[in-house]
Amino acid sequence: MKSRASLLAAICTVTIGSVTLCGPARAAAASLEGLGALPGGSYSLAEGVSADGSTVAGYSGSANPEALRWTASGGLAPLGFLDGASQSVATAISADASSIAGYSGTGASQQAFLWTAGGGMQGLGTLSGDDQSRAFSISGDGSTVVGYSSSVSTQQAFRWTTGGGMVGLGDLSGGSQSLAFGVSADGSVVAGQDVLASGPMAIRWTAADGMVALGALPMATQSTALAISADGSTIVGYSNDVASFHDAFRWTEASGMVDLGTLSGATASFANAVSADGSVVVGSSSNRAFLWDAAHGMRAVDEVLAGAGLDLTGWELLSALGVSADGRVIVGEGIGPIGSTEGWVAVVPEPDASLLGLSALMALCWARRRLLLAEQPR
Repeated sequence: MKSRASLLAAICTVTIGSVTLCGPARAAAASLEGLGALPGGSYSLAEGVSADGSTVAGYSGSANPEALRWTASGGLAPLGFLDGASQSVATAISADASSIAGYSGTGASQQAFLWTAGGGMQGLGTLSGDDQSRAFSISGDGSTVVGYSSSVSTQQAFRWTTGGGMVGLGDLSGGSQSLAFGVSADGSVVAGQDVLASGPMAIRWTAADGMVALGALPMATQSTALAISADGSTIVGYSNDVASFHDAFRWTEASGMVDLGTLSGATASFANAVSADGSVVVGSSSNRAFLWDAAHGMRAVDEVLAGAGLDLTGWELLSALGVSADGRVIVGEGIGPIGSTEGWVAVVPEPDASLLGLSALMALCWARRRLLLAEQPR
């Protein structure tokens, strides 16, 4: 009977041969589509995408923007304005695509809103004593919205729920002017920033712990959290010094704040959104949209798409602003073929199956080596 090491050696050899003979498995199709503009509009932006990647929220216009909802089958649909307003901006969409959050108003005076297909656009009001508010993120089912409420002298992060209305989240000790930019799928964890004497500081809020500072990257003194994963485990944003250093970060309770670096030749990066489990981060590095994961590090979205065979002639993908739950559908801001600002939605290819197989093969061969060593005479 062959030894276990001999059997594994045979398996490893056959497996290597199979990979060589079969060659790389074909990755899933990639695509890029521009959103165009609403009638009469000259530009558009895509700010958020549903969990399954089917529905996009953003805005379009010329002088005044109007919030919009986009689907591949229906194209752009305007969402309108709050009563008496001439502008509206959609900043986030719920995971189930049922609800959209943003703000609407005239000039600098804006009010946070929640839009649903059945109820239209509903103003969320302000905290007591304030005169304006803006919403930046929404929970998975649309029942929780976060943002900030402000007046001439105050600014405070809020959490709005269908049952409890708008509630202020307070400040860090010594802080003022807090903002909320992200919320978990169940609405229980909020990410954003507060302002300390040293400048902005990224924060995480829960009902149990209140507002907690996340710190800054080495060599930096400031930070801002822009998004949080659906499961609440991962927070992304950027950290900076007072002068010029800006690097995207990814924070977890286990690892703390980790620098994601920049694209080659770039001088700055900002992480704007994160997949449901925190494994994929998207953002911008010196006006170039990026995609990050632990296996590949930071990659330019245009290079990933071009590598999958797409012709991107005429496109500049400036910033990735939203990502689907699985990290494969990315939306953002770019310059389209006609030379104007245009929102886009891209599908990036799945990881090459052959690479996954190669990882398993390497583990198998390592096991073989260990067995061979174990069977050597001592």
